[in-house]
Amino acid sequence: MLRILIVPVLAMRLVCFAFAADREGFVTYRRLAVLTSQRPTNEFLRVKLISIDTNGSTRIQVLSSGEIIEAPVGGHFSGTNGFGKLGVRLASASREKSEARLQYLWCEGTK
Repeated sequence: MLRILIVPVLAMRLVCFAFAADREGFVTYRRLAVLTSQRPTNEFLRVKLISIDTNGSTRIQVLSSGEIIEAPVGGHFSGTNGFGKLGVRLASASREKSEARLQYLWCEGTK
């Protein structure tokens, strides 16, 4: 379980380091978004929960483009959505609770 959490964070730091090569440094941010049947949209990420399969695989819709993307639990949502390949990860999902937890990682260069 710890490996599942460490690998994406290290990968994001490497990506941030590459983008911030001409900067003095960078800051990595992480945000958790919880999507449920009662609250299916997240305005920060601009996504909407579409469905959760019995195995936890989750489909979301990117509100800005209408694109529907899917990820397994622990996997990343990828597509032409601007999140990149490591930006949004499905941290957990429960069909019984109608709940999906998405983790969004990004970085910003300083100076």
